[in-house]
Amino acid sequence: MHMRDRAENFSRMSRKWGTALLGVTLAWGLSMAPAAASAAGQQPFGIKDGVRGEEGQLLLQVGTLAGSGEPGDGDAAADIASLRAPQGVAALPDGTVYIADTDNHQIRKLTGGKISTAAGLKFLTNELYRPIGGYNDGLPGESALNEPVGLAADASGNLYIADAGNHAIRKLSPGGRLTTLAGNGVIGDADGRGKDAAFHYPQAVAVDDRGNIYVADSLNHLIRRIAPDGNVTTLNESPTAGREIIPGLLVESGGYRDGKLAQALFNEPSGLALDAKGNLYVSDTGNQLIRYIDFSSNTVSTVAGGKPDGTPDFEAGSIYATAGYADGAAANARFSFPRGLAVTPEGGLIIADSLNHAIRYLYEGKVSTIAGAGDSVRGWLDGIESSHALQAPSAVALAPGGELLAADSYNNRIRSISLLRLPERREGDTSVRIVTGAAAEELKTPSKLLAGRTFAPVRAVTESLGYEVDYKPDTREVLLRKGQLDITLQLDSKEAEVRRNGGEAEAVMLDAAPFVQNGVSYIPVRYISELIELDVQWHAASRTVIIRSPITDGEEL
Repeated sequence: MHMRDRAENFSRMSRKWGTALLGVTLAWGLSMAPAAASAAGQQPFGIKDGVRGEEGQLLLQVGTLAGSGEPGDGDAAADIASLRAPQGVAALPDGTVYIADTDNHQIRKLTGGKISTAAGLKFLTNELYRPIGGYNDGLPGESALNEPVGLAADASGNLYIADAGNHAIRKLSPGGRLTTLAGNGVIGDADGRGKDAAFHYPQAVAVDDRGNIYVADSLNHLIRRIAPDGNVTTLNESPTAGREIIPGLLVESGGYRDGKLAQALFNEPSGLALDAKGNLYVSDTGNQLIRYIDFSSNTVSTVAGGKPDGTPDFEAGSIYATAGYADGAAANARFSFPRGLAVTPEGGLIIADSLNHAIRYLYEGKVSTIAGAGDSVRGWLDGIESSHALQAPSAVALAPGGELLAADSYNNRIRSISLLRLPERREGDTSVRIVTGAAAEELKTPSKLLAGRTFAPVRAVTESLGYEVDYKPDTREVLLRKGQLDITLQLDSKEAEVRRNGGEAEAVMLDAAPFVQNGVSYIPVRYISELIELDVQWHAASRTVIIRSPITDGEEL
């Protein structure tokens, strides 16, 4: 099945898919302070200086930037607007986010918290009630696209679009006019200027600072370049041998060959990203590899994936290399149809590993999983690093605020991934502190150390994480509530009560009774974290206790 066939299946898919225990306690009655200097998003995305938990895991939060999850094309506030299998995303320096809304055949624009349609008419629907694409240049209300996929923007704010179903590269000006740069709406394989050039389902574009546009011409298995004067040239060799599916039956497919660029072979390339040197990373999707084009030597090399020797592993009768999932040394890493790419300021490569339903990261010769469960586990869930899920992420982009954006195609959403950033310490402060939530907001009241254990205010902690808190002085009870979870703490008693989903109260024994000191009540966080289902991490280097809600939205896997 070709990549186009897989893309056409996107909107038909259905959408159902140990807390560290510290000697820290919570206290009643004090408010929290604003974060000192480091809400997530104030630094560029990168793992080198990322905050890590007790098991070495990168601490982060996965949220939803846009899309209700229901397939549709309704413009509205970002959280209720509808998308249909988006497969491209681009973030501009001014914060504008463009979305290739692939199965709606539109380019959507997110700005000021609202989604609008920047290009592409909605035509008739087919027998499956899915929109049908078209081909026309012009302003909004008259322009038309057909399965737009990859997006890239230049320094002037022009947006370049791999209009896959029209076999063309389109350009959307800041003023909203859509024009055709290259291709003519007809499948082909030809170099030339403008509409004399021909493509076959191009899926990715990248633009350099000299105005060259690189194209992953997916079903021609080629990397093409559009010069500033509009002339299209082919950079690598076109495969001719095909692959024998059954004895005597050859099927058109790509190939694999490293070495000189002019002789290199690819297999349905579908992701591109330029690095700081102006060289090009390629998602060689059908080969399950990440390749690298060095323009200074005009060579192609394999930088991640494949067999130990870096070559793809094919089974008899398949036009695609065998997929897999493995982190570790780049040569031993395994992917399942990697697609969109983005280069980070620290020189790493973010990879949308689509059918592993994960976001992977190639950095200093190693591949790690940043988001998603990996190994083909898919679903829909917002939450921290251990408690979220993706479904066929197909494109990634870096937002100017430091977040990583992903087109979560099967979930009809644009997701955001933010690394946890800790507030700066006050000079000379070595006390244990507590921060809460994805923004790592520091509690205003300093923590206390009693008998080697850390204490903090219960109201500040729980309210910062979205819990309702009430205190009944006549019965000396502390009541906590969030959603269908109710907890009753009794001061001076080790026994607490937990009620879930309106059911019977469950008695829970604490190892220490909540108590009052100077008008403030305290309780061990070891137990409160279990009772109200919090994630607690200890960051030794900064003497910080990090408390977060594991799941913020979505359905359990």
